[in-house]
Amino acid sequence: MNKKILFGILAGIVVIIAAVYVFTVSTVQNSVADASAVKGVVMEFGEKMKNVSLQSPKEIVEKDIKENYSGLVTDELLASWIADFSLMPGKVASSPWPTGIRIQDIKKIDGDKYKVLGKVIEVTSVEEIQGGAASEYNVEMIVEKRDGEWLIAEYKNLNLSETANWQIYKNDLADFTFKYPMEWDIREDYLYESSGGTKAEHRAIVLCDKKNEKNSSGDYSMKDCIQINMPQAPENEQTKKIGDNYLNLYSDNPEIIKIYEKVADSFQIIDESADAEQVLLAFFGYLKNKEYDKAVGLLEIPENAIQEIPENAIQECSMDEDDFDGCPNETWNGLKTFSPQEDENSKRRC
Repeated sequence: MNKKILFGILAGIVVIIAAVYVFTVSTVQNSVADASAVKGVVMEFGEKMKNVSLQSPKEIVEKDIKENYSGLVTDELLASWIADFSLMPGKVASSPWPTGIRIQDIKKIDGDKYKVLGKVIEVTSVEEIQGGAASEYNVEMIVEKRDGEWLIAEYKNLNLSETANWQIYKNDLADFTFKYPMEWDIREDYLYESSGGTKAEHRAIVLCDKKNEKNSSGDYSMKDCIQINMPQAPENEQTKKIGDNYLNLYSDNPEIIKIYEKVADSFQIIDESADAEQVLLAFFGYLKNKEYDKAVGLLEIPENAIQEIPENAIQECSMDEDDFDGCPNETWNGLKTFSPQEDENSKRRC
């Protein structure tokens, strides 16, 4: 074979191999860069979830999601959340709240499309300082490249139940919350008739399907309604006691009974005092161990009354057993106010 021809063939092979190598390296580098960009979008989205409180009035929620989620999700996804708040990720209750998304897997499914699996981590004020999670749930996202920007196009909570699109009711006076169907009506301060025939107003709650017939007074028939803390309501085999609250139902309709069971399952007592007590114990533990930076960190928790204690004064305190020594007056006054113990050992010695 002619040497020139052989040389030409070899040169061509080298060029092809070099081109394939350059293309492969470039593709890998682009894929790594794309995956990193996708991860950044998801991480930023997770950090902003706590800024969207789903318990706020509708106009506030709309404002919050636009301020926090715009530029991270597609316009279509944002519009779907505004149309149906039950699908929207955010802070469902005052505690725990979402603090971020822990990414578990990123997989390319198309040229400019990735599937991301992760866990939303929720914390209380205790976990925020000490680490860990109060709860977590699995999510799946599709992230697409639109006009040069990576945006979340789909978001799915993989832990959602059939009550996912139910409304959330919160009673700040009685400290409880529960979920109920969108197509049901809820009434508070229900007007009931006593045995003497007089009507009295009581802070009771009645849940009824909006399709139920109403009487001449505009009230639903109580037979197929869920009653919560209704005075003088007789107990039966369906009565449920949760904390100091009574849930009653007198219906024999299987569908109504099923909804009643799910309302009861979603019923939760709001116990912020227990959370506050744990924070206090952590606070005094940090002081005792002279971990002043961690103690100061607790002052940044908005709901925490400890924030009233001046930060700069804490550095001047020391703690021996249950006795504070060397604290400035204003600091000591704050500390003894929030001290978990009120014995003689808690008094200032100087």
